[in-house]
Amino acid sequence: MTEAAYLLPDFVTFTDNRGEQTDTVAAALDWMKTREPEVVTTVSPRRITAVRGFAGYLSGTDSATQVAPPGLVPCNRRLGQVFRYSDADIAAIMTAAKETIPVTAALLVVVKRESDPFISPFTPTATLALA
Repeated sequence: MTEAAYLLPDFVTFTDNRGEQTDTVAAALDWMKTREPEVVTTVSPRRITAVRGFAGYLSGTDSATQVAPPGLVPCNRRLGQVFRYSDADIAAIMTAAKETIPVTAALLVVVKRESDPFISPFTPTATLALA
């Protein structure tokens, strides 16, 4: 939704400058290509998705409005390489973390006072963390 808020004004300006009265799939594709002329990026499908939602809204009052089909522009996302931690890696991280945390912060004890009206009866009498 937030992307559509800054993508759609550009699309509307683009179609207004071309003198188009109705949103079409061809206009959406032309707009996408003028903004990214060389290659389809991960922004390209998001542009079409924003226009698709807008066109779907407009199609309720203008039957000539064309709604782009899902998957018209493929999303070619490149995911980073997954790193799997070994048991030795995890043990080393945990050891380093224990050495970094001060002992006074590692032990937290909360004692419920019977006279305190603001403590719920469901509050535990003691909580131990990282003991």
